[in-house]
Amino acid sequence: MSISVRPYNHPVDFENVGRSLVRTYSPTGNHINWLQPRWEYMHFHPLIAGVDRDAIGVGEAEGTIVAVIHPEHRMGMAFFEVDPGFAHLKPEMLAYAEEYLSVATNERKELRIYINDRDIELQRIATYRISDGRRIRGDVASRHPRSVPGARAPGRFPTEEPGRRGPRTGSRMSSPSPPIPTTGGWGGSGDRP
Repeated sequence: MSISVRPYNHPVDFENVGRSLVRTYSPTGNHINWLQPRWEYMHFHPLIAGVDRDAIGVGEAEGTIVAVIHPEHRMGMAFFEVDPGFAHLKPEMLAYAEEYLSVATNERKELRIYINDRDIELQRIATYRISDGRRIRGDVASRHPRSVPGARAPGRFPTEEPGRRGPRTGSRMSSPSPPIPTTGGWGGSGDRP
């Protein structure tokens, strides 16, 4: 199978990348790629003006896009969208990002890599690249820990008074809220989304 990594060609590749994102979407919530609407939004956001779209990298197998490495709204950042069947392309896509998406600051190249918390393989690849002598700012681990020792969720959140912005004040804050109904309102099944 012929696999290549090449520069993005917006008129030809935009829709094909969108189809690739739809194809790799997992309705179980285990997807690691962007959703297709975010890809589309990125291209029409005003901040895209600072992005060299020709620097976006595309991984292609037999004419089908199977991977994309791209910034979102400025150069110097990299997001990975990789078909799970072509995960072996991740090191090559990272090398492409280092070459074409990084920015020169203070006489060195910098690249901020955004890695989905569920993409353990890409975290390992990036960690290896760090230990290989490249300095990547920040931490490869998630910046949003799944649990924080000693943290507790609040018992209830303050509600707003009609016609007033912001939470209630005074002693009414400590009064219990009415229970939230669990039947009806969500299609009558009693299940909430």
